[in-house]
Amino acid sequence: MIEAQKKVIIVGAGIGGLASALRLLSKGYEVVIYEKNERVGGVVNQFYQDGYTFDLTASLSLMPQNFSQIFDDLNLKNELEMLSPKLLYRVFSAKGEKLDFSTNLIQLTQTLESISKKDSIGYLNLMTDIYQKYQLIEENFLTQSFEKKKEFFNLENMKNIFKIHPLQTTEDYVSQFIESEILQNYLYFQAMYIGSSPFDSSSTYSLLPGVTQLYGLPYFKGGMYAFVQRLESLILKLGGKIYCSQEVTELVTEGKHVKGLKIGEKLDKADLFLVNCNGFELKDKLLENKDKLSCSAFILYLGIKKELPQLNVHNIYIGDEFKKNIETVFKGNLPDKSSVYIYCPSRLDSSMAPKGCESLNIMMRVPNLTSNISWNDEIVILLKQKIYHILEEVLNCENLQQWIEVEQFLTPKDLEEKFGEVKGCAFGLGHHLLQTNYFRPHYRSEKYDNLFFVGASNHPGTGISLVLNSAKLVVEEIDKHIL
Repeated sequence: MIEAQKKVIIVGAGIGGLASALRLLSKGYEVVIYEKNERVGGVVNQFYQDGYTFDLTASLSLMPQNFSQIFDDLNLKNELEMLSPKLLYRVFSAKGEKLDFSTNLIQLTQTLESISKKDSIGYLNLMTDIYQKYQLIEENFLTQSFEKKKEFFNLENMKNIFKIHPLQTTEDYVSQFIESEILQNYLYFQAMYIGSSPFDSSSTYSLLPGVTQLYGLPYFKGGMYAFVQRLESLILKLGGKIYCSQEVTELVTEGKHVKGLKIGEKLDKADLFLVNCNGFELKDKLLENKDKLSCSAFILYLGIKKELPQLNVHNIYIGDEFKKNIETVFKGNLPDKSSVYIYCPSRLDSSMAPKGCESLNIMMRVPNLTSNISWNDEIVILLKQKIYHILEEVLNCENLQQWIEVEQFLTPKDLEEKFGEVKGCAFGLGHHLLQTNYFRPHYRSEKYDNLFFVGASNHPGTGISLVLNSAKLVVEEIDKHIL
């Protein structure tokens, strides 16, 4: 408990800033948030057009237990309506294959046996192995802050690291269990949710498809932004203040201490400062490691005046020459034959589109802005054509564009200019071994004694679930500072 109410100013109302604010308020801190955009949420946002609703980026509730944990920890009502898709993913391939992956063991087994009984056994053995590793990783790494060397470099941790074989790549790990190409690529695709290649990233990130299979992908009615709005409403209810369209331009410091923040001509002072954006010294740190940043994404948003029963809520399309084209992205070039994630929430949630219509987000992995790609109209048209070709193949139709009422898109340039994502990276700092755990940017500033950081580029990493962990850990560090 803090003896007297301390004021914390948070820069940025992304998931990390909002979750941290809620936890700080519950502990008795005074909290003020400044957000440069007109709405809270950062890249986890939403837009509306002609009756269609689109989640801007994140749509997957990976590790769903982390979403409910913040409400459980603070004894707050969740009040979010959760829907459960019948299928995790519907997977399509350029070779004409279609597979449904369910949380139902009987249905899952039927899908796996349609591939081969050997791979069915291999998949289930892989899930068991991932589950064991996940329990070890969650307890010993995901929920620890590692602000000091001794917290990470100790005998027990070294033993645990040895058990998870981090030097093994995702490709090498998965291929030990699975022979089927489409099944391998389905798992590799999900491992890319951290923004790194499954062909050179650590096998520890193969826990993503494993955790999805084991815990499912529950869906928030109204889209992912419903979760953001619930955090916002609770912050305001507990007395927190949120100011949107207010960009912080300067840290006002005195020696190793931050005195306040400049918002235009206004100076706001506080005891502590928490940054949930790639600003100040964190931006410099990311630019120093620009060759180790995550990839980016091109997202096409479509409002379609036609029902699409061919699709599930979450869909994956595996393109030809999967490995070659994925590696191309991480070498700074656009893929010739793309693999994409297709999100169609209106298949489950009628509020996301007009009656008889569908709301689609199609996400394609592309290089970040350290590449030589110019994000001009020509490039956008090229990628849109690729996506339309994929959709027509998946839906077995011609001239899909005749059904389109809404078409919008987001590029790496948009991610940098509107949301401050360094070099347009969609997933923050990459997840190479020397950019994980203790080696990831710390919560405490190296320059100032009362400045802290939270977000995808901090430990434990990218994705809403892990950023929610990050918020819990940074608040623990702030409490240590006060005490």
